[in-house]
Amino acid sequence: MPTTALTRTLLRRAGAPVVAGAAAGLLLAACAAPAAVNDDAGPAAVAATPTPTPTRTESLMMPVEGDPQWECGQASALLGIAFRTEWELQSGAIDQAAFDTRMAALVDAWRYAPVGTSAVTDALRATARAAVDGVGREDEAFQIAAYELTTACNDAGSVIISSALPGMGG
Repeated sequence: MPTTALTRTLLRRAGAPVVAGAAAGLLLAACAAPAAVNDDAGPAAVAATPTPTPTRTESLMMPVEGDPQWECGQASALLGIAFRTEWELQSGAIDQAAFDTRMAALVDAWRYAPVGTSAVTDALRATARAAVDGVGREDEAFQIAAYELTTACNDAGSVIISSALPGMGG
């Protein structure tokens, strides 16, 4: 089979990253300091090589101390998802299986919601504990805890907001 110009071009393009990677590897290997060879030192010299100790670094993904706005923002998101999911089931936009799946995911989201150390932290933790048994309208313990969390957020100056979907009215 004759090699066409297109085939040669494709082979060149596919091979370029491999060649570049190999060249980079060789360059980096050449930069390494050569190991000292002392045939008279014996196995003790190998054992004396220090092992690096990993150091712990703090994650920058979550604030060290959550404030009410941060914690109430999480609550707004989770309460809003439940609100919209219940409406979608009632309006026929989702079926019971989709509803059950979302509600189970919300239970997990509440259970593992990160908390800080603010005026609303205790209410957020209480809501997370109540969520273990369910987060629907029929789950009275969760509804009471969510109401108390909403009140704590309002008192801290961070209002809980649940946004609506198109067609929900308002």
